[in-house]
Amino acid sequence: MRTIGLRVTPKIIYFCIAEREEDNVTILVVDKIVVPLALTIPDRLSFLRILIYTIINQYEVENAIIRRLEDNAQKVDLGRANIEGVIQELISNCRVHKYKTCKLAQLGLILERKSTEVKACVDGNNLFEIDNWDRYKKEERESILCALAASEL
Repeated sequence: MRTIGLRVTPKIIYFCIAEREEDNVTILVVDKIVVPLALTIPDRLSFLRILIYTIINQYEVENAIIRRLEDNAQKVDLGRANIEGVIQELISNCRVHKYKTCKLAQLGLILERKSTEVKACVDGNNLFEIDNWDRYKKEERESILCALAASEL
């Protein structure tokens, strides 16, 4: 089964494609999509929807998790919220069988870890013994954890 984990920022969407075979999970891709700021907001959202749809189909993704904005965020960025909403709508209407939007605490529950452990993992602790973990940015790590958790749905 192939999964996708997504972490949205207002300017970049980080994603990870992983594959699960029995108890083994392999990370196939960790990449990013730069949001085309030169486009109008509706065109930007349409562009991102089409591109993510293509990625999901290309990798034959079955499960997905989107790392969602925390409830206690100091400033809600409408750009990020709009992008997350478009991705949720896309995922609910495509080949993906199971999906969730998760905050860190929910991600911890799926991965059977405390939210403090997941937070430490995002900050650099290689809790799941992933190759080259220290080379990934924080947002990339979150997308990887989302892809791993999506394999548990």
